[in-house]
Amino acid sequence: MAYIKENLNSYRETGSALFIIAFVSMFVLANLFGYYSLPLFFLAMAAGGAIAFFYPRAGLAAAVFLTFIFERFFALQPLFIGRNEYKLYPLDIILIAVLASVALHLFISRHSERSEESRNNSAAVLDNGIPQKNRSGGKIKSAGFYLTAFIILSAIYFFISVFVLKNDFGLSFSSLKYYSFYPLLYFAAAYLFGSREKVLWLLKFALAGAVGIIFFIVYGLVSGHGLWSDFTPLSTEGVRTLAFTHAFYLSMTLTAVVIYAVYSREKQSRGHGREQMIVKILSILAAVWIIGIVGSMMRHLWGSLLVVFLAGLFLVPQKLRKKYLRTAAAYAGAALIAIMVFTYLALMFPASTMNDVAARAGEIISRRVESLGSVSTDESFSWRNVVWKEAAGEYLKSPFFGVGFGKKLYTQIESYKDYVEVRNIHNSYLVILVQMGIPALILLGFFAWRIVKEIKANWRGDWMETGFVLVLIGLLVNFMFQPYLETNLLGIFFWLTLGLLRGANFSKSINFYSARS
Repeated sequence: MAYIKENLNSYRETGSALFIIAFVSMFVLANLFGYYSLPLFFLAMAAGGAIAFFYPRAGLAAAVFLTFIFERFFALQPLFIGRNEYKLYPLDIILIAVLASVALHLFISRHSERSEESRNNSAAVLDNGIPQKNRSGGKIKSAGFYLTAFIILSAIYFFISVFVLKNDFGLSFSSLKYYSFYPLLYFAAAYLFGSREKVLWLLKFALAGAVGIIFFIVYGLVSGHGLWSDFTPLSTEGVRTLAFTHAFYLSMTLTAVVIYAVYSREKQSRGHGREQMIVKILSILAAVWIIGIVGSMMRHLWGSLLVVFLAGLFLVPQKLRKKYLRTAAAYAGAALIAIMVFTYLALMFPASTMNDVAARAGEIISRRVESLGSVSTDESFSWRNVVWKEAAGEYLKSPFFGVGFGKKLYTQIESYKDYVEVRNIHNSYLVILVQMGIPALILLGFFAWRIVKEIKANWRGDWMETGFVLVLIGLLVNFMFQPYLETNLLGIFFWLTLGLLRGANFSKSINFYSARS
């Protein structure tokens, strides 16, 4: 009976997630085709938000899928009322509904637990009036305690920045969202996905989104220009055949898929044949994803995947390392074969755009790689060099507490002059240091330390844990080169990954503020 009930709940949540995706996609697609309708916005988001509140797991699953597919047009699409623009994004509405639902569930469950405890402890009080359960001493603070402290610190910095330092309100409020609102996903994901079965259910929506991105890869190869890739133009000659954000999502998916293939069982028995068929299908998909990642021309993604591959050599058990190397080589080989097939098709149609893409691809990629050895002549590196120096100079004015939220830096590179927001200097570590100083780094340092301790204490060494840890390693590398934590369609996956990793390792009744759950 319990199994049937669990399946029914899963079907309801899957259906609910699909309804949210349908409602929100209706609005996003209408907007993309030039038909922005305020009534349609309210209809789609009211329906999506209501479903996400009653089925919060479905809300998060839909948010992941919609972000994978529509990226900024779902995550950064403002609300227009007349001539006024309000930065209330569809992603935010779904997440607010999810977080409100989780908060309500936590409040009700904690209230019920306290009522039960008070009844149970009434007969278990010692002579000195202290309940027996408190005799064991204080609890060890978990990662959630330090993250909560960081969230509170961010709120304090917001009020000081706006009302004391008189910094820009809009920019300060954006920083507040990125450091106080989106980190709440860590708690929500851990609470909602407290078992491997639930985590796997969510990962299927991420996989579906990655499969959907194949459309954008094909479009970029056929047209010679990636859809929505103009938001991040190249600093060298050439164009991207896939938008950076889509390539980022694929890099996370590719990491997880490789690890799944490595840990999959190779016996061809009745129970394992289906698993091997899935691995073969994923290998084909991975080959296409690799082409997309390379076509994005995002050098820091290439570098982070290399670091992830090397880290995998240490995380994967020794008995699986040969298979790990074989799998990585097989996927790279499959991608190479796919490139050869594309090149062959392009040569068959010499007047097509595909032929032009095939002819220029090698030259563009080689220039991107060569630019890594001549950073002084690369506009991207030069810009970062100047902006990071300006940020360091600003930070030295207040090295302990930082400069607060909402500040801008004056930047001049030859004839280029501009004011750059501190939150947009393309290095999340440096952004936090400059804005919030040493206290924020201390709290995040303790948070990271407790995360590592908790992972080690509950490590089971399966594909899911290994995949999540490698995804996190890739993210930590990426943080040095783009404003990941300061962009919602990038940063939410850091907090979600942390929460899912904790949820998959702890029991359903998670105590976020004690390591003794």
